[in-house]
Amino acid sequence: MKNPVIIIALILVLMLFQLFSFAQKSPAAPDAIIKIDMKKAIANFSPSMYGIFFEDINHAADGGLYAEMIQNRDFEYSRVPENMHWINDSTIVNQKGWQEIYYKPADLFSWSLMLKGDVEASVNLEKDKPVSTKNPQYLRFTINKIDNGSAAIVNNGFWGISVTKKQNYLLSFFAKKNSDYSGKLKVTIESTGGEVYASTEIDGLTSEWKQFKSTLTSTAVDPHARFVIYAQSKGTVFFDMVSLFPEATFKNRSNGMRTDLAQILADLKPSFLRFPGGCVVEGATIENRIQWKKTIGNLIDREGHWNLWGYHTTDGLGFHEYLQLCEDLHADPMYVINVGMSCQYRESTVVSKDSIPNFLQEALDALEYAMGPVTSKWGALRAANGHPAPFKIKYVEVGNENSGQTYQTAYKIIQPVIKKKYPEIITIADEIIAITPEDKKAGVSIEMVDEHYYNSPAFFYEQSAKYDTYKRTNPWKIYIGEFAVTTGNPGKGNMRAALGEAAFMTGMERNSDIVNLASYAPTFVNENDRKWNPDMIVFNSSQAYGTPSYHALKLFSGNRPDNVLSTVVTLKKDNSFNPFGQLKGKVALSAWNTAVEYKDVKIEKNGTILFADDFSAGLKNWNIMQDKWEIKDGAFRNNQTVTEAVAYAGDSTWTDYTFSVKARKIKGEEGFIIYSLMNGGNKCIWNIGGWNNTVDALQQDRNENRVNLGKSTPLKIETGKWYELKMEIKGQNVKCYLDGRLCHDEKLKEQLHPSIYATSGFQESKGILIVKIVNPFETKKSCKVVLDGSARFDAKGEAIVLSAEKADDENSFNNPTKVTPRLKTINNFGCSFTYQCLPNSVTVLRLKQIKK
Repeated sequence: MKNPVIIIALILVLMLFQLFSFAQKSPAAPDAIIKIDMKKAIANFSPSMYGIFFEDINHAADGGLYAEMIQNRDFEYSRVPENMHWINDSTIVNQKGWQEIYYKPADLFSWSLMLKGDVEASVNLEKDKPVSTKNPQYLRFTINKIDNGSAAIVNNGFWGISVTKKQNYLLSFFAKKNSDYSGKLKVTIESTGGEVYASTEIDGLTSEWKQFKSTLTSTAVDPHARFVIYAQSKGTVFFDMVSLFPEATFKNRSNGMRTDLAQILADLKPSFLRFPGGCVVEGATIENRIQWKKTIGNLIDREGHWNLWGYHTTDGLGFHEYLQLCEDLHADPMYVINVGMSCQYRESTVVSKDSIPNFLQEALDALEYAMGPVTSKWGALRAANGHPAPFKIKYVEVGNENSGQTYQTAYKIIQPVIKKKYPEIITIADEIIAITPEDKKAGVSIEMVDEHYYNSPAFFYEQSAKYDTYKRTNPWKIYIGEFAVTTGNPGKGNMRAALGEAAFMTGMERNSDIVNLASYAPTFVNENDRKWNPDMIVFNSSQAYGTPSYHALKLFSGNRPDNVLSTVVTLKKDNSFNPFGQLKGKVALSAWNTAVEYKDVKIEKNGTILFADDFSAGLKNWNIMQDKWEIKDGAFRNNQTVTEAVAYAGDSTWTDYTFSVKARKIKGEEGFIIYSLMNGGNKCIWNIGGWNNTVDALQQDRNENRVNLGKSTPLKIETGKWYELKMEIKGQNVKCYLDGRLCHDEKLKEQLHPSIYATSGFQESKGILIVKIVNPFETKKSCKVVLDGSARFDAKGEAIVLSAEKADDENSFNNPTKVTPRLKTINNFGCSFTYQCLPNSVTVLRLKQIKK
């Protein structure tokens, strides 16, 4: 018999071991707790929250959404931009002196002569007797000899003409001939090697202009085909408005949209479409602005214009087509009007106050065209153009990115008249308008203000809480008309950018009683003409894909609740974050689109001069990063040859110093910019007269993640006046003085601690709880979701997850779905559950309520 004492002891040891093991295996604390108050909604969700901003940038219209396949179909590309002139073959200038790099197009841009065999021929532009005086230039094709060979004119479209097997393409052009031409014309779509995919013959040319039409059916697939017109005798033939259109367009509209690009917009389920811009609304000159009356009617009579993003546009996608697109997308039109100002970022021209009513009338005529009865002047024209029923414009934005007293004067003239005539329209201002009692009596009001944000992921993480403390008594709502991560290493649209934007969108949704509308910008980029980076949708002649930013927006737009629930995120304390350490670095002098002078630079620490420069010794103390700098009359001056000018000096080990300098503006759009604590990717930036010379702001930049320190204040720098600037650095504190006046007293921020960002809401009609979670970390994060309330939910539900292995991951034409949402079934939902958020992820959880 075994000893019972030993047996009992063994049992006790085993029990203790089991208890210890259980304690060791107890679940770790979650990385974040997301508490959702189900008892009461804190706000109704704005049903129109997500929409689209469309501007013709990056060939978004011609060569993009607008389905025309021939580039320079109207032969007007070489026209001089409106009220501008070339100062050389690569630069144009407006009447205010603003310069832009724009390479003068060849007379027959995108067209070429193709000769084979014993042939002599030439092409040139003529203006003598055009089809339409609105498009005065046309092509003359002269064939002097065509023995045993061929003579043809060729157009390669917008970086290739994309054709598909068995698809039809609609050909049209105007042509006439001289009496010496006796043959027909042969028109083909063919490979660059000459293999013919489609062909037609055109007969019946006369000495008078005549439009010819035909249909071409492709026998092959080729994204880089070319369009060719062959002459079949000696003589001279003239061409204008040469067009090739896919028969299949979005919703089968004539003069319509490219099917795949329009569908990718439709998939966003946009509530509104803001058009036609953007800076193109203002133009580089007043004459260069978009004028809607010139964008409707017969294509041959549409003048087109120079697009300030660097190319000619035909205006084939005009006012009527925009309205039709809105209708086809089931999106409310948001029409942006010009208020008598050209682009303020391009040395704006402003009309006199007496001329502003002309711009008001231009807007009223547009609204009548869109919404007036067929018995009205402009409503009748709309009906004649194929749409008797009125369109319904819901929003009018008064100006684009305009600001200042001149803008406010124009707004007060225009807005009350539009609101009185069309009370159903919601008017949108570009800034908060100072309304006096007299203005109020005159009917001036602010219904909504458009705010634009282009910045780093860190900025958007920080600004996700921006509207939490927004004054609820303001009578206006907010439209975030343009937002995107553009700095802080966004690549060409990577997951890092999408995460910052998604975090910001959680703040929009949480405050949708204030933020009613939002749209990403820009929407489209043709990969062959990237004027702006990044963009939401990338395309070429045959393909298109959405960036992670597109998919994040699509997730948010496709999962809209009816109301917003209180959602509080508590992040587990993490001791791995370190503060800056000691702040140190060099100094820099800078300017943005402005020529400035600096003198008497001095860096001082505790009464000791670390550095001083009166520029008597030339440039030897300075490293020039951007622009050309020179010493003139004892001052350090940049030549304003590039947008941003930067020159730096000093020692990267400098700490706790005072940086003083005198500055004077010579010409340009803004004021001064000086840097301190410039060390690697870090710097403190004082922007004096930034944002078109309207604002004084202090910013901090950590590896291109730029955030504002404190509040910016209104400020305008006078041209020709010397100012004294001083920055005092002590520890993490920065003080800025302008002419002895303290402007900023701020504490530099430690590296932003990332968080988990979340919002939630309920779809009443479907009984669905929607929880959106953003995890910007490179590792998985466990999130415990606690639903506070009596509602019960099915354990089975869905998770839609947009994630990437690395924040740098992007989509591409080779891998367009690398970063796209994945649908997962979840089986552990309840009133309290833990969800594992993948690294670099945006997640939408959908929980089905169990009805009592």
